[in-house]
Amino acid sequence: MASARKRISFDEDEEKRKKRMASNRDSARRSRMKKQQQVTDLIAEMSHLQSQNKVIVNKINEVTNMFVGVASENNLLRAQISELNEKLYSLNSVLCFVEKDTNTMVVEPWQLPYPPQTGTFSANMFHS
Repeated sequence: MASARKRISFDEDEEKRKKRMASNRDSARRSRMKKQQQVTDLIAEMSHLQSQNKVIVNKINEVTNMFVGVASENNLLRAQISELNEKLYSLNSVLCFVEKDTNTMVVEPWQLPYPPQTGTFSANMFHS
């Protein structure tokens, strides 16, 4: 009878061990699946972030090109201002010379008896 009880106890322990092993296998399988899902999610996120990064880099390049264009135009306009200021200084010097030479009163541009001309003008029209 004692041996029958040991046999039942041994069978119950064996059954518990098999259930535990099956449970461990299921747990390990779920753990592997969870890790695989995490890897899949991280790969998808990485792909999305790389795509966003490309868009941002393209925008940065576009804005940089626009900045370079505006900076070039700004430099050109500054050079034109400088050139026009030199011409204005030169013309004022001539006016002063003529004014001293003729002892006549020089009319200021805003006091001219005729209306100013309208039309399209460019900085290049002053080049000789």
